[in-house]
Amino acid sequence: LIRRHPHVFGNSDARDSGAVLRQWESIKRAEKAGKPGRNAGDAGGHYLDDLPLALPALMRAQKAQSKVARVNFDWTEVRDVIAKVEEEIQELKQAIESWHRHPADPRCAGSASHVEDEAGDLLFAVVNLARKCKLDAESALQGATDKFVARFNRLEDELQSRGKKVGEVDLAELDAIWDQIKKTPNAEVSELDVGR
Repeated sequence: LIRRHPHVFGNSDARDSGAVLRQWESIKRAEKAGKPGRNAGDAGGHYLDDLPLALPALMRAQKAQSKVARVNFDWTEVRDVIAKVEEEIQELKQAIESWHRHPADPRCAGSASHVEDEAGDLLFAVVNLARKCKLDAESALQGATDKFVARFNRLEDELQSRGKKVGEVDLAELDAIWDQIKKTPNAEVSELDVGR
């Protein structure tokens, strides 16, 4: 306990929270270096060797980004991360356009695997943006998914009040109802004034 928390027990020269985190990472690397089959960082292995493979993808991405940020491998400003997200969007668009021109050619730069790589890069950049804004990407996506489900449920309720079902309505009508639901998040479905 004392070895792992020198900042608490007085054996540390760490002057701020960043220094405490760097010291903590160094202590963990040193401990792991002594265990068979576990190498990390300056013990001859790699800094991210101990990143758990079993974590969900969003959590693993955010943990990797947080770890490397502790050793100064990080964007300086949020706007830099936003620029990276925009760059990744452009790369994904280019890959999709190329794939649509040559869908059956696996050698094409726009193959399905290339599109998947670019989609992954975009997701990774968005997770990094969430991290840089001090948000948890997993929680943010869970909240967005919950909001989507609630809105879609309201859309179904509105269709049912009109005697219709999802799958029997064209996209234009669905979009009109959806847009109204987004504008009136707390309104009851019956209060919506859409295409009646």
